[in-house]
Amino acid sequence: MNDTSITEEIDRIELQVGTLAQSIAALRTAIQQAGLIPTTASAAGRLKLHEAMAVALRQRGNAWTKISELAGMINAQGLYKKGDGSRVEPNQLHARANRPTYKHMFEKNGPMIRLSSDLSS
Repeated sequence: MNDTSITEEIDRIELQVGTLAQSIAALRTAIQQAGLIPTTASAAGRLKLHEAMAVALRQRGNAWTKISELAGMINAQGLYKKGDGSRVEPNQLHARANRPTYKHMFEKNGPMIRLSSDLSS
């Protein structure tokens, strides 16, 4: 395999993961609507932004990732949408990673981010 085909294969798999995440979200919504699980933000099929960030970083093996790339992955896979349905912006990821509530989850180095080592698996 050459570098281009490897990259294309990775892109294909990432899109499949995004499709599966959407299918899981739809299934959670259907189960919740049937009254089989309680209503929560996650149970309603929407990942919270920090959850979407963690999913995308794990897809990359928790390698250091540019925040702009991470935002692109989240948007391409539909892992997170803002309340108004618009795409997530890199500045939102910076803000979430720096927020005291979530700061323990992420390591940042300038424009690069990864999960804290205790959360990477």
